[in-house]
Amino acid sequence: MASVVGQREIDLSHLSLEQLNQLKIQHQEEVQNLTSNYAVLKEGLVRYQEAKIAVSALGRKTEGKDILVPLTQSLFVPGTVVDGDKFLVDIGTGYYVEKSEKETDEFLDRKISMVDKNLGSLRDIIDMKRKGHDTLS
Repeated sequence: MASVVGQREIDLSHLSLEQLNQLKIQHQEEVQNLTSNYAVLKEGLVRYQEAKIAVSALGRKTEGKDILVPLTQSLFVPGTVVDGDKFLVDIGTGYYVEKSEKETDEFLDRKISMVDKNLGSLRDIIDMKRKGHDTLS
């Protein structure tokens, strides 16, 4: 019987009980870390999807309307929508770019697609690691 560790295959029949237990613990930790990363990516995907819904809900039809602008998760200030077609988009590392509704929608579509693709890859890796863990159990 063999197990794949990293990129190399290990013959489990030549390992001591202590080495097998250590390998099992290592696999468990890897699966837990990957599962945690998967959850974080999933949260990011949900945030992008919610932002996409908010952009389509806001749009030009809200110009001149009063809104609450979040400063933190629990602190808001009143505001008025001046131009419903302009959005400040966080493009990462604290940089914001003004984009039109269409550009914002396209940006969010690209982000959603990228995160979804990464989730699929990570899901495949987690499945592979779980199979390796099951081999050790």
